Amino acid sequence: MKRRNGFIMLFALWTGLIIFSFSLAAAVLAHQYEKQIEMYRYSIEAVYLAESALLMGQLQCESEGESDLPEKWEQEFSELAEKSGPGRKIKVVRTLKQTGQGDVTGTLRGIACVGPDGVQRTRALSFNAIYDASCQRWTFTFYDYRI
Repeated sequence: MKRRNGFIMLFALWTGLIIFSFSLAAAVLAHQYEKQIEMYRYSIEAVYLAESALLMGQLQCESEGESDLPEKWEQEFSELAEKSGPGRKIKVVRTLKQTGQGDVTGTLRGIACVGPDGVQRTRALSFNAIYDASCQRWTFTFYDYRI
């Protein structure tokens, strides 16, 4: 009789341990999935803010009046970052690839950093710019960015 009771007790303990292990694994996987959802939300928000910065950068390029464009131009949008929430950084960077006599090609990038982990996303456009001496301003033509 004692052996049968011991076997049943051992069987019940092992079954309980296996069920506990499966439930613990399911809890860990659920927690990881919840983290992925949060990171995905931050990623989507960063993409949206990067595209917003890119559009604002385009508008600022259209109003460029100086005859010489700097090799690298960068501007942070702290006001937009404050309105979108705490812990966000948004900026636009214009980089010139090639400079000619009144003709320039380059890249305009919108960069956004969101969340406590600093999820960063970038959107970019390539452009050609021609200086119009009669209007004393640059005419920008933007294209989709290709790597």
